[in-house]
Amino acid sequence: MVFTGDLMEMPNGLPIGMAVGFNGAATRCSSMPTTLPTPTASRSSSAPEDFEGKENVYAAFVELAVPVTEQLDLQIAGRYEEFDVLDDNTFDPKITAMFRATEDLTLRASAGTSFRVGSLVQRFGSSTQLINIADPYSGASLAFRPEIAQGNANLSPEEAVTWNVGFSRHRARAPWKV
Repeated sequence: MVFTGDLMEMPNGLPIGMAVGFNGAATRCSSMPTTLPTPTASRSSSAPEDFEGKENVYAAFVELAVPVTEQLDLQIAGRYEEFDVLDDNTFDPKITAMFRATEDLTLRASAGTSFRVGSLVQRFGSSTQLINIADPYSGASLAFRPEIAQGNANLSPEEAVTWNVGFSRHRARAPWKV
């Protein structure tokens, strides 16, 4: 659910824009692989394990677009998320500035933080692939080797501090000639 609109007018006559949003998600993932043995290995050595993972995530955000002057815009934003499986929450702010130095040149900069939780498969999943090992010269198949990937329920979330600085140069283009 997202609500947008103008919050108020700046002394320069330009409106401050605002967006506020809320959302929640319940996610569930499970797998019950076959219990039949593969052609080259028994279930105990190569088949993935049954797994199930679930999580509920609740989030809210607010963003302000502030036209400080005709040339300078600021965006101030923040997002709060709560993860029930991790028994953790995060707040990630971001600020962005855009300055139109001339008609042809715009300068911009931003800084903020971010937070990412591993997927349910990365945390709880399991998978097996049979890899065909072949002789690189003759192409003859030598063996099938199982490659097993197992999720990590204790996988820590990724956190980052991000920043960006740049400029854009705008040039008027000549009209297309036929």
